[in-house]
Amino acid sequence: MVAKVAEIAILTFVDLSSICGSMLNIHSYETFGTQDGPGIRLVIFLQGCNFRCAYCQNPDTIPLLEEGRSLMSAEEILELALKQKEYF
Repeated sequence: MVAKVAEIAILTFVDLSSICGSMLNIHSYETFGTQDGPGIRLVIFLQGCNFRCAYCQNPDTIPLLEEGRSLMSAEEILELALKQKEYF
């Protein structure tokens, strides 16, 4: 079951790249995350959100451009996930 979830997550990264273009605006990432659901995962926080929810959990990710943030390709994110694959 866990391996299937990791496979779906990896496929999502590939699909996201084809929709968003070749680069994603990354706020931060957390390796071996355990706070955002059951199990161990790679958590990617994207920078820039137009929703402006009143009770946003991550308000620092709202501005589209933020100093110190980086652009990463889906391939780079996939590489990070594959390095952790045995833990998913």
